[in-house]
Amino acid sequence: MSTSLVASTVAGLPDVTFDACEVIEDSVFRQFGLDPTRKTREETSVGEKDLVACRILQPDRSISFFAQNVPWEEIPLSAPAQSMTINGRETLYVPDSLTEDSCALLMRTSFGAVIIDTFPRRGGTNGFTGHACDGVVEMAEAIEPLITD
Repeated sequence: MSTSLVASTVAGLPDVTFDACEVIEDSVFRQFGLDPTRKTREETSVGEKDLVACRILQPDRSISFFAQNVPWEEIPLSAPAQSMTINGRETLYVPDSLTEDSCALLMRTSFGAVIIDTFPRRGGTNGFTGHACDGVVEMAEAIEPLITD
């Protein structure tokens, strides 16, 4: 894997150096009940900042793992965050991040953040009965060692 996945489009911002779709083994996705054959990779710019996302749309839940070079102090939060550490890494845990049934977990990196963002898909026969945050901390513990910065 190259050391720079996405060259920054803004002078002075670091390159994004984490690509969850490439770095996270399929066995890790399966460990958390995620079907790796359903993953899609996106590389985009949001405004002037860069984002590399790996999304898995399950029948019952949507989960995104993404890396961005937005400076840590500038990441907007739409709900109160709980500070914590994952394997020694500064982390923000944000239950009900966008809606009262969504979740985000942000891990600080040298280039910005690696974020896990989830929400359940309700209705029909999908069978999801938990909260979006179910398993998020454990997912972060499993992928944190894969973040190089």
